[in-house]
Amino acid sequence: MSTAAIVPVKRLSDAKGRLSAVLTPSEREDVTLCMLGGVLRALDHSGAVDTVYVVTPDDRVAERARESGAIPVRDDGQDLNAALRLATDAAVRDGADGCLIIFGDLLLLTAGEVAEMAACGQRANTCVIAPARSDTGTNALYLNPSTALPFLFGTDSFLRYVETAKERGVPLAVYRSQGTGYDLDRPTDLDHFRGDHEDIECRAPLERALEAACYE
Repeated sequence: MSTAAIVPVKRLSDAKGRLSAVLTPSEREDVTLCMLGGVLRALDHSGAVDTVYVVTPDDRVAERARESGAIPVRDDGQDLNAALRLATDAAVRDGADGCLIIFGDLLLLTAGEVAEMAACGQRANTCVIAPARSDTGTNALYLNPSTALPFLFGTDSFLRYVETAKERGVPLAVYRSQGTGYDLDRPTDLDHFRGDHEDIECRAPLERALEAACYE
């Protein structure tokens, strides 16, 4: 089957606003682009994705997507779920059977995790959901087929996906891993960044953020 990955990214000026206490606007933009680059590399190296779409209202993000071999899909930046529907429609028109929705701020995501999540859905002919560490949000969602579930991203999305899948009789497996569970969103998330992750491009601004936050 053909699998498309869809990565939604906000306008850079709006990205990671909750990190404004520890990162400058320029640093937040740099970190956002670096994290996107890491996610796109993980998707590319996974061997599990045929095409990658980056849905965004931002020109710089769209250009980064093109440079990485992804297809930019422009949206108005107003509603995440509407943007995902727009990108999924494009993927289905291009022949995708399944879609992997994955956010661009999964700092520790690996190619192996992408491959495992896709393989889980394909082996069992099921949808797969990867919750955030809080178990209330959703960081990745594999839809098999692409229209199996409506987009429900927002507050308590993980719980709402589980309930909706049950109501509709849609098989839904839960996938948990470090890379899919860890998204960089709040200053306290930086605590988890401490450690041996030398290969992360955006390490420098994140280390400045750690120093500024004075975590012990």
